[in-house]
Amino acid sequence: MISTTSKTRCPFCRWKAIGPESRFCPHCGKPIGENVPRLEPFVEDERYHCPECRLLNRPRARRCEGCGLRLQICPRCAALNPLLACQCRFDKEALTAAPYSAHYTAFRANPSRTGATPEAVEPPFNLLWRYPETVPPLDEKVEWTSPAAAYGMIYLGGTDRHLWAFDGETGERLWRVPMDERPYTIAAAPAVADFTVYLATLSGRLYAAHAATGEPLWDCPLPEPATSGPAVAGEKILVAFTGLSKGGVAAVDRSRAGAALWQCDLPAEVMSSPAALGDLVFVGCRDQHIYALDISTGAIRWRYQTGGPVNATPAAADGAVYVGSRDFKVYALDATSGQRLWEASTEFYVDASPAVANGIVYIGSDDDRIYAFSARTGGEVGRCSTRQPVRSSPAISGGVVHVGSNDGGLYAMHPASGRLLAEPYETGSAVLSSPAVADSAVYFTSSNGVIYALKGQVKE
Repeated sequence: MISTTSKTRCPFCRWKAIGPESRFCPHCGKPIGENVPRLEPFVEDERYHCPECRLLNRPRARRCEGCGLRLQICPRCAALNPLLACQCRFDKEALTAAPYSAHYTAFRANPSRTGATPEAVEPPFNLLWRYPETVPPLDEKVEWTSPAAAYGMIYLGGTDRHLWAFDGETGERLWRVPMDERPYTIAAAPAVADFTVYLATLSGRLYAAHAATGEPLWDCPLPEPATSGPAVAGEKILVAFTGLSKGGVAAVDRSRAGAALWQCDLPAEVMSSPAALGDLVFVGCRDQHIYALDISTGAIRWRYQTGGPVNATPAAADGAVYVGSRDFKVYALDATSGQRLWEASTEFYVDASPAVANGIVYIGSDDDRIYAFSARTGGEVGRCSTRQPVRSSPAISGGVVHVGSNDGGLYAMHPASGRLLAEPYETGSAVLSSPAVADSAVYFTSSNGVIYALKGQVKE
């Protein structure tokens, strides 16, 4: 028996059902007409037509027997047709029914850059997958950004100028699309929101692609090359940029294909990613200042001077902003006024970004240590020593702090004492990326050109 129910959807943004009289998609505004694809009817015996060659496959086939196309399973209806799976998975109503967490959708997990997720993933860890399977030779190596995780997928940019998507459970490459004309222009992590992946590049452009298929949706120019990952705050996308002698932050409207909203120029290079909290945007600058900008206008609300360049991305939580500086110190500032709440010292540069959860700030330093400070007082509550500088930014997952080190290990430490919960997972090359935690796994990259997925134990 075949259901006669079918829906018409936008072929560009996959928006929900569109009336037959509609000439334009009410979501993305693109023109539509009689050629809008319609969903295939559901078949109760789970036999589905391949969307490429139209062969009727046997129940629960994983690949089409006619053309070999991978047949995905829909998390809501268990359909094997990739088009059905894509359309159902990315229906807003279906997301709440899908068995996926979406807590690490950008660099440092969220627009406030706290690096924290409520999902408690703990050791022992087992290798779930890695890509590629072996360490590639230098002439074939892709250098990866930090990952973002959403909808059961992992998204990364690579120095091969492509944006990549992998299945979070199996590591199978789902799609790979070019995002720029030149190689080595992708250096910052993507951000995911409302079924769209956003990626900023060193060529000075911001790209938007469909999260399910990688189909390019739009791109827009930025004032200068983008050196850090975008933050999605409501309908605004915030991107830091830097030129030869100055930098700044720009905001564009994602509902209007990246139309420019405002631009704030700063007097030196900006290597930090913007962090958003309420009506403010925070960013570090190499002129030794931390800036707070009005999220609506880009006007500078306040600035605070440290004793060295600020390359790290701030984390904003509970009315405070936390950030490290190259003056060997970590600062906590009042988010509204910029007044210093406390400062804490390390023994070398602090270029890693902090993570904040449960009243504790976690941050790595070039002195080979990971520190834990009280978010209220700045007092040290724990530390963990590695063998080389820590440029990776921590990810907090329940009762575990995950962080990489230049010694090639991924560390899992107790959040209060700093003691190791397991031996570091060794990659053989520096781990500079910020780990992403989602769907009971930890995802990270190494400078050897390999993406790693470690399966942990989920604590209820």
